[in-house]
Amino acid sequence: MTVRKYRYDKKLGKMVEVTGREPVSKPKGPHIWPDLKPYQAVGPDAGRWITSRSKHRAYLKEHNLIEVGNERKYFDPTER
Repeated sequence: MTVRKYRYDKKLGKMVEVTGREPVSKPKGPHIWPDLKPYQAVGPDAGRWITSRSKHRAYLKEHNLIEVGNERKYFDPTER
């Protein structure tokens, strides 16, 4: 079974097949990340509200924590 991808073309007003050979458009400006949504800490200060990126970084530093994303080494016990 062949999988095909489509996107909407505003100029043509219809869906067109994406072949992977279309030129990639350059961003029109800088990408600005939105601020974090407020959350409650669950670690050493359970219940404390973290309301910004700067407070998030300060919380991590204060409690000697690291932020883990998709780094496999933190999840794979054979890499420790």
